Amino acid sequence: MIEADTNDPSSLAVQARRTAVLARLVGPYTSSAPAVVEACVAADTAHVDRSGELPLLRRVNERFDSSARTSRDGPGACAPIPDSR
Repeated sequence: MIEADTNDPSSLAVQARRTAVLARLVGPYTSSAPAVVEACVAADTAHVDRSGELPLLRRVNERFDSSARTSRDGPGACAPIPDSR
């Protein structure tokens, strides 16, 4: 497991570059999701988010969809995945 400080963009960037997939399993999602997804997109790192916060997921997808689609992993590489509950 690799830990990063979601309040420190440089920490997120370093950690996103160290992994192929970044999985966020605990919140808070709303306050930190944009920074985490931005770091993943910049590092071409796949991102999985178990948040069920649909308004947040829509905002993140609207902001990062175009960039994520041009990543090395292709469409959806950085798209948050809602909780299946």
